[in-house]
Amino acid sequence: MDTLHKLFEVSRRMAETRALEPLLEYIMDTALETFDGENGYLILYDQNNQLDFRLARDNQGEIIHNPDSQISHSILRDVLESGKPILTANAIKDPNYHASKSVGNLQLASVIVVPLISRGNLLGALYLENRTKPALFTLLDVEPLQFFASQAAVSIENAMLNDELEERVQRRTKELAFAHELLQQEVLEQERAQIISNFIESASHHFRTPLTVINTNADLLRRRVNINGFDYYIEGIFDQTAAILELVDSLVVMAQLDSIDEFPLETYNQGEILQETQIITLQRTTRQNRAITFHYPAEILLARTNHFYLRQAIIELIDNAIQSTTQNGEIEIRLYREGDTIIYSVTDDGIGMDEEIIPKVFDRFYRVDRAGTSRGFGLGLAIVQSIMDLHNGEINVTSAPGRGSTFKLILPA
Repeated sequence: MDTLHKLFEVSRRMAETRALEPLLEYIMDTALETFDGENGYLILYDQNNQLDFRLARDNQGEIIHNPDSQISHSILRDVLESGKPILTANAIKDPNYHASKSVGNLQLASVIVVPLISRGNLLGALYLENRTKPALFTLLDVEPLQFFASQAAVSIENAMLNDELEERVQRRTKELAFAHELLQQEVLEQERAQIISNFIESASHHFRTPLTVINTNADLLRRRVNINGFDYYIEGIFDQTAAILELVDSLVVMAQLDSIDEFPLETYNQGEILQETQIITLQRTTRQNRAITFHYPAEILLARTNHFYLRQAIIELIDNAIQSTTQNGEIEIRLYREGDTIIYSVTDDGIGMDEEIIPKVFDRFYRVDRAGTSRGFGLGLAIVQSIMDLHNGEINVTSAPGRGSTFKLILPA
């Protein structure tokens, strides 16, 4: 049960890490620690289909220099050609490899190598060895390491796609900035088309993370259906499924806002909208362990608003506050009049933001969490901004690192 639980936690961590270099570091550290390797090598095919030693280190964290000369290429070649793992308890006495020059020169003992395969694509191999302890690795290590490598391969492929997407976005952004100076009106149309393209590509990538966790949970349950405590894994499936549904909702709302020609406004009692928001929030956050408090005005506040979309904007701010706070954090939502405006405010005691970040948080696809370990596309606050623009209203934010944030929706009364 401990091994299964650890494999699940490792798989979840890998699936949620979308930056390639930190992911490779984590894979290597975990492989060496879990399987008691002395030295480890992560070998990937590059864009030219050449082997690239992306990471090579020992169990003390020291970098292994000239890694190409420190392994058995015979063993590695057999793994890559067959697509199957190879275990040798003592390579220097193994009849299949004892004649290999590298095995003799390096005095290799225990070696285990598994392929990194994602969606049928061979990405490379994970190579572990221990030169001082023959028979350190056994047949009992093959299946767990193979399972670990399969999850690592999916996460590595996702991270590569993410790096490629970010590079393309950055390159395209520079191109658009140059084109904007030449012909502004034409570039506006090109930007719109590019945003849609990036949107689709980003959606395709980000859906893979929760789906990978779902598949991991399901695979663990399938392999060990009789284990105690399987509710833990089922909860993981439910959580990730909910994440997908939330992302889909954001995509739909953003697409609707982009295509709106007429935005109907009617006079509503804003207290009723806040009450509906409270009911929805309590239904959606029963397991969030946050203290969420709603404060209502003593008077009836009327304003011309779009009932559905204004409620959506408030919910997005509450979701953002939940993401920004830790367990047992406090969130307060207030509705009040200030002069000739009506204001909804959402205040949290979470991590807060640096001043230079604040102007960027309403940009589409901008994420304060640049490592990508939290959920979402970076669309929530962009949705809120679009909704307030359609209301001829404003949104502003005050925040400081470690002191939380307050977002205000300001509507004409």
